[in-house]
Formats: sequence, structure tokens, C-alpha cells
Amino acid sequence: IKAYRQGIRVEPSATGPRANLAELLQRELDARMQEIATAQRINDAARVQKLMRGTEEKFREIEQLRKEELTNFARDAGYAPDNAMVQYRYGLALYRNDQLDDAVNVLRKLHELEPRTPIYMIALSRLLQTTGQYEEALKIAEKLLEIEPQHQGFVEELKEQIKKQGAEQDPTPRIDSSEG
Repeated sequence: IKAYRQGIRVEPSATGPRANLAELLQRELDARMQEIATAQRINDAARVQKLMRGTEEKFREIEQLRKEELTNFARDAGYAPDNAMVQYRYGLALYRNDQLDDAVNVLRKLHELEPRTPIYMIALSRLLQTTGQYEEALKIAEKLLEIEPQHQGFVEELKEQIKKQGAEQDPTPRIDSSEG
């Protein structure tokens, strides 16, 4: 963590240190949140209170780092529109900053650049699922199976999640009692 903070001070326009620092801080925060949940389950209010100190500040720092890094990722993506890894990282940065429509657009372009790269296909499929674009998500996931059949579990999981989403939305037609 110290090294990433130093890297940001030394070279503020470098892409990477903020994203990496944000990821490390997120892992720490996730671990702390698990400890809080455990303390809540055993009704240890004093421990919960102690663990809660600083969590909001850490969350805000993570959010700020991601926003600052997004500018660097956008710059790099503009410089290297045909570099798949740069575009992938930019798409993930957009996703982490809750810019889902933009993230989908970047990952779609990435899929055009490299239509047979499994990690990119999985990322796009998951993101499409998140944004409710189930048919396209499933189509990409099924193409993935043609390339790497070992991803059958991913496709089955996706189909199950889509089925659950459909059940939650309850597309069953309603019969109005005033009808015939």
C-alpha cells in the first residue's frame, strides 16, 4: 500500500497505481466487513463499533482512487484503441465506476477486436447479464463454449441466473376478471 501511494506521488499520471491501491484497500474493506458481520452475529456491539471506525473513509478513498484512475484509463484507451488489454482494463474501470452503458460499449468493441478471447467474452457476457441484456449475454456465452468447452459450467450458471431473473420479472400474462 505504501509503495502504491509513493508511486502516485512520484508519477501522478501513471496508469495502474490507483487501481491497484484501490483493489488492495477494497480487499481490506471486504475483510473488515466480514469481521463486522461475524461480530453482529454474535451480538458483540463493542467490536462492531470498533470495526466500523474508518470504514466510510476507506470506502470514499477507494471511490476517489477509482474515479481518478478512470481518467488515466480513458486517456490510454484513446491512445491505444486497438490494444485489447488496454480496452479491457478501461471497460472494467468504467464498470467499477458504475458507468455500465459505457462499459458495455467498450467491451463490445473489445469483443470485435478479439472475438475469441475467453476472458473478454466472459466479462462482456457477465456485464450484459448485469444490464439485463440476457439474450446477447447468452449468445456470447454459447460462442465461448465453441472455443473452450470447459466453460460449460459458466454457461449453465448464466442460463440458471437468466431463468431466475425471468421468474422474478414474472412475464406470466395476467387474465383480467372482466374478460370473457
